[in-house]
Formats: sequence, structure tokens, C-alpha cells
Amino acid sequence: MRQPRYTETQIRAKLKEAETLLFGGAHVDAICRRFAVSRSTYYKWMRAYGGMAVERVRQVKALQKEQGERAAKQSRHTEEHIRAKLKEAEKLVFRGATLATICRKLAVSKPTYYQWRKEYGGMDAEQIRQIRELHKENSQLRRIVADLRLEKTFLEKMASRRFFRDES
Repeated sequence: MRQPRYTETQIRAKLKEAETLLFGGAHVDAICRRFAVSRSTYYKWMRAYGGMAVERVRQVKALQKEQGERAAKQSRHTEEHIRAKLKEAEKLVFRGATLATICRKLAVSKPTYYQWRKEYGGMDAEQIRQIRELHKENSQLRRIVADLRLEKTFLEKMASRRFFRDES
């Protein structure tokens, strides 16, 4: 795994400096040039560490290590929010708006709009909640099945070893 160029403390210090520069009227591109990072890196830092004290960042990292997994990317929009945006999009379609105009008003990209329409189109809030619950249940069942498979293979290996030992 690649070693990060900056430590969390350094990133937090750079973000504090960037904050003062932004209040002073500096543009994000100038800040990125000053820190020798790309805009995407700067925005990743803002998303990950923006507004957090260094101690809080350490706590979050420790918690993630404790759980043994990186935090899953969370959607900006809840299902209810998506449903409301799709209703607004339907109204705009009936008024004759183009797809580009609809996406601009909803503040989403065309692929996101199509994905939402495919996933949530024509559903009410109750159906969306049921689907969310089914997804959770499905993921739990998949984990259970994976655990059982692992246990089964372990037991099969143990049984085959005993069988060969008894014959010897």
C-alpha cells in the first residue's frame, strides 16, 4: 500500500491555512498550487478532515481501524430526498423542460438522474423503506451464508484429517 505524502496533522494544518486564505479572497486553484496538491485531493481532504480538530480525526481513524473496515461512502441524498427530486423532475418534464435543465435544477448529473429514475421511479415512501429494509436483511443473510460456508469447509477439513488419522 502506498505511503501517504502528508500526515493527518499536516493535512489539518494545511486546511486551516487554506481556510484563512479563502477568507482572504484566494481561489482554490491558488491554494492547491501553494500546497502542491490537485483540486480533487484538496476536496478529499475537506470532505475527510474539514471542520474536525486533529484529536477528532485520530479518534475517527482509530474507530475505523477498530471496526476493521473503511467507512462506507454515504450518499448525499436520502431515499425520501431522491423521491422528492424525482417528483419535481416529473413536473418539469410535463412543463416541457429538457433533461439538461432538469438535471441543472436538481443539481445532479444525467447518469445520476437516470440511475435514480431506474431505482426509485414510480415508488412511494413506504415502498422505498421496504426496499431499504430488504437490502439490509439481504446483506445480513449473505454474511450469515458466508460464515456458514466457512464453518462448513473448516468442519469438512477437520473431518477429513480425523478420517486419515484413524486409518494410520
